[in-house]
Amino acid sequence: MTDGFVTDWARYHASTRPEKVATIDLATDRHRTYAQLHERVGRVAGMLIDAGVKPGDRVGVLSPNTTDLLDILLATWRIGAIHLALNFRLTPAELEGILEDADPRIVFHDPAFAPIAKELGEHCEWRELGLGDAASDFEKQINSARVLNEPASSALDAPCMLMFSSGTTGRPKGVVITHAMVLGTLINGATSLGLDQNAVSYAAVPLFHIAGMMGFSIPALFAGGTAILEREFIPDRVFDAIEDTDLGVTHLIFVPAMWAGLRLHPRARTTDYSRLQLTMGGGSSVPPPLIHWWAQVGVTIQEVWGMTETCGGHTVMQKQHVATHAGSAGKTMMVCDVRVVDDAFNEVPTGATGELLVRGPNVLRNYWNRPDADKEAFVDGWFRTGDIASIDADGFVTIHDRLKDMYISGGENVYPAEVEAVLFQIEAVAEVAVVGIDDEEWGETGCAFIVIKSGQELTEAEVARHCEGRLARFKHPRKVLFVDAIPRNATGKILKYQLRESLA
Repeated sequence: MTDGFVTDWARYHASTRPEKVATIDLATDRHRTYAQLHERVGRVAGMLIDAGVKPGDRVGVLSPNTTDLLDILLATWRIGAIHLALNFRLTPAELEGILEDADPRIVFHDPAFAPIAKELGEHCEWRELGLGDAASDFEKQINSARVLNEPASSALDAPCMLMFSSGTTGRPKGVVITHAMVLGTLINGATSLGLDQNAVSYAAVPLFHIAGMMGFSIPALFAGGTAILEREFIPDRVFDAIEDTDLGVTHLIFVPAMWAGLRLHPRARTTDYSRLQLTMGGGSSVPPPLIHWWAQVGVTIQEVWGMTETCGGHTVMQKQHVATHAGSAGKTMMVCDVRVVDDAFNEVPTGATGELLVRGPNVLRNYWNRPDADKEAFVDGWFRTGDIASIDADGFVTIHDRLKDMYISGGENVYPAEVEAVLFQIEAVAEVAVVGIDDEEWGETGCAFIVIKSGQELTEAEVARHCEGRLARFKHPRKVLFVDAIPRNATGKILKYQLRESLA
């Protein structure tokens, strides 16, 4: 059992560094010390208990980045409940499926998502966030709630967070993240990345994403540093934060699409980056030309490889190796292990390619209500990533491709089967296959190959209109090609590699 200090860092740091600034919300200019954070988490915990939340219940948040989200997350952990991270980019139909599966007791939402809360209100109780407005119901409820200072005892293998991503069949999969997984990632952050109480993290990546949550908001709070939250990614605001000497940002992570967008901004060449200690690229592979460009202006992008199932980073490129190994995902972090295997799950020779398997205390043990997915995901205790990789003689891991059809657009996982299922709803569609293709702006985007039914007509504009409201924007195929037939093998399986080759 934990003693509370392992999972309740606000309580611990309030007793050791009470006046240290813990969180900063840039959108509302809210600054909280650890003493203030500890009290607020206690009040939110009391509010949750008054709302009927019990240990093991799910507490959801549907919101852009806000320190309210961190308050709720830490309060959820304080009472032994589970944080449900909801992707606000999803459509109501997509969120509905997740809510039916996760069955949360309560969901807090940003005021902007009031229409969604109204539409999906039958699935659980919804409450609107106050975002610092003292007159809001949210703040009134917190101020009137009892303060719960003592954390519930929770086993390290108890679930503490639930993040959903669509599976290759299109059915959402909930990644069950335990306290032990979080602690494993935090150990990696302290040992492999050097996070300590001087860390000042800046998060413009949404916290529903594992890269936003664990890079580096939660690690900064664990170490006794400062977590700064930006409501949304706006290049000017990013450069403002980097140059603000009062903020003193030291750690940040962006997906490649963000790094590419920042590069195009006129301030990219004139900003003072001297205070930055750790600048990372994650979510998908960072193109070496992009890494080299940023190096010329004084920013060393360290690539990190990981996934929701590894609770964040599993391998990382150390700063001293970036110049000579750009394009690699670096070496394993302290408590992580990797291997590359062939189709028979035998380890391949050094430098050869195969499927990347991982294990470690940071790796998930099971999915939410998905024993079928659990069976497919593990081999002899190793988790199958679905990525094709190689490991050289010095231990550098290079990700080459994916065995699964999933592609990554702007740092978000997109599963073609889910997109195909939506496109099949179009009456004129006879066959459809979606593949990921390279894109300079987003890293990858979708290309849909569609066979139209005989005697019917369909346009690319009609396909786009059909996707509206049914798929999140990042899942929309950016390219649509109408073809006479889709290649298949003797068993009827679509040969997607031939579709990719046809594009080349």
